[in-house]
Amino acid sequence: MADWSAVYLRRAVGTDPGLAAGGYAAFSLAMAGGRLTGDRINARFGPVTLVRSGAILGALCLLAAVVISESTITILGFACVGAGFSIILPITLSAAAHDRSMPTGSAVAAVTTAGYLGFLVGPPLIGFAAEFTALRWSLSIIALLSVTIVVLARTVLR
Repeated sequence: MADWSAVYLRRAVGTDPGLAAGGYAAFSLAMAGGRLTGDRINARFGPVTLVRSGAILGALCLLAAVVISESTITILGFACVGAGFSIILPITLSAAAHDRSMPTGSAVAAVTTAGYLGFLVGPPLIGFAAEFTALRWSLSIIALLSVTIVVLARTVLR
């Protein structure tokens, strides 16, 4: 979202630069809100349900944002992506820290490395895909990868 949300709003949706910046702001605020309330929600629903529902919420809202392509819907969609994905990393890091099959530091480092790899590879991958398709379809890669999160959600119990 940091790399492509404003570009998408500006070029694909046709918003002015100020409103285009609002897409990332909405994502970031929702991400922060999700991180601040995530522990309480996790205590109520459990990590597997929260990871699955967060990935589903993020994927569906991102798809709505790129399919509908209306500025208000897109910005709300980006906010929901932030809310949905906000708690997935903290839950995954917690699961890694409690994993008994490897030392805590190594497990947390492995999860963090995978996260940084996605952070570094994702934006260029989206841009590369956008060269061959529209940016809206390359952003949909994120929604498709969210299916992997839904499938692997049970691993946070280990």
